[in-house]
Amino acid sequence: MTDVKTLDNMLKKIVNSSSKTETTSLLYATYATIILSTELFKLNIDLVDFLTPILKKLQSQPEFSRLKRPIEFKEYVYKSRSLIIARFIRIIQKSDDKSIDILIEEAQALVNSKLNNHPKSKKDSLKPKKTRKNSVDELLKEFGRY
Repeated sequence: MTDVKTLDNMLKKIVNSSSKTETTSLLYATYATIILSTELFKLNIDLVDFLTPILKKLQSQPEFSRLKRPIEFKEYVYKSRSLIIARFIRIIQKSDDKSIDILIEEAQALVNSKLNNHPKSKKDSLKPKKTRKNSVDELLKEFGRY
């Protein structure tokens, strides 16, 4: 199963979940999968374009607006995906219901855009197999393995 399909299933569970703790724990897993996915973001620096608008939207929320510094990650944070996850999980942990709704909407927007642009099957994108015979295989067939 690809990362996009896994994320789609997680987001469906988040929408159907009834408790806040279940929602936040599924949100941890969703954003960890998003951040760790090299299928969605080949390079760490590609995460900047995805996370910066989310952090700016969260900055306007009451629990983050009273902070002295704006919510942003420094350059060195984007060099390590595990560090990005640690910082982002802390943000999810401090979020209230409205901020969690923003995070869910952003994850759904990403997954929907990737589902629409995602190729239907991997078999079409694979290169055809070479039909040329291997000379080593011919020698092994002729003389055996000993």
